[in-house]
Order: sequence, then C-alpha cells, then structure tokens
Amino acid sequence: LGSTYAFVVPKDLLYVVPKGEIVERVSSLSEVESARVTRAGTTLTVTVTERTPAARYCVTQCFRMDEYGFIFDTVHDDTETVYRGGQLGVGGTYLEGRFHDLYKTVLELERAVGAHAAEVVVDNADDVFVHFDGQGEVRFTLDTPGQKLVTDVGAVMASARMAESTTFEYIDLRFGTKAAVKLKILRGSEAWQEAQ
Repeated sequence: LGSTYAFVVPKDLLYVVPKGEIVERVSSLSEVESARVTRAGTTLTVTVTERTPAARYCVTQCFRMDEYGFIFDTVHDDTETVYRGGQLGVGGTYLEGRFHDLYKTVLELERAVGAHAAEVVVDNADDVFVHFDGQGEVRFTLDTPGQKLVTDVGAVMASARMAESTTFEYIDLRFGTKAAVKLKILRGSEAWQEAQ
C-alpha cells in the first residue's frame, strides 16, 4: 500500500485500495485457505480463513495437512494420523485429487475397527496400509471404493472368528472379492488358555 498508481494516486487511498492484490498476497500464505477484502465507509476489513489441520504428513520431518492433502505447516502436535509416501513439503498436495476420499475412508475404518488409525502408508504401487492402535493393519488398494472397503472390514470385525480373538494382525483386502485375515490370540486370554 506504500506505492502509487501511475506515480500519482496513492494505493492507501481507501477508494482505490488494490483488493485483488491484498487477497492474492494474503492467500499465498500456506496457512491461509482463503481471504476476502471488504470496505465499509472508511473501514477496510481483511477476512482470513485458516486451514484446519486434519492429518500429518511425514517423511524426515512432519507437516500438517488439511483434509484435501494440502501440506501447509510444520507439525506442532501429534494427535492426527500420520500419512507416509512420496517426498513433499509445504505447499505440496499429498495424493493430489485422491487424498480426500482416502481421508474419509480412514475415518470410517476407525469406526469399523474401533481403534485410532495411527499411521497410513501408501506405497508406489498404490497399496495402502493402515496401522491401528492396539490392533493390526488393514491393507487395500487406493482404488478400492471406500464404502465397499468399510463394509468388508465391518463384516470381518463382526465375524464369529473375530469374536474368538482379541485382535488381528492384518486384514488384507487387496485380492478382489477375497479377504485374508490373520488373527492374534494374546496370552492370558481365554482362547489362548484353551489352545494350551
């Protein structure tokens, strides 16, 4: 605002303030999702919407991501699920155009499994490995429809064999219509004692 238009009109004159330029510069900050400039009388208001952290993206350093995979800040806490795969930094987008669906699917899987998803790894072949606190991992491909995946995991969790075990090592759904499941039987459980 310290410069002028055509070396004559100052940019800080309220009626000719460069709203577009202000919005563009404020929006260029990685933490800002959107910005808006309004004028009412002699008051200029800049309204900023900050990005909401939804997950962490980690390589050698961890960053915050929004629910669309946009990486916008270094991480300050560790409550969000960690996503791994690729080499990105601030300003990058993890799984461009595909992350939002994966993010929503992982939230649904948490409900189906009954545990927090601590880490999600997507490898170069688009295979996904979701590691759950106190459980094992769910394996699937990135192209698997989320609702089908959640339904299949729910069916495994509700199965009679699952009721006999206290936890699973993995549920692998990468093979079309088949599910491979490896259960863990923990020492001290009734099932373990019966097996002895």
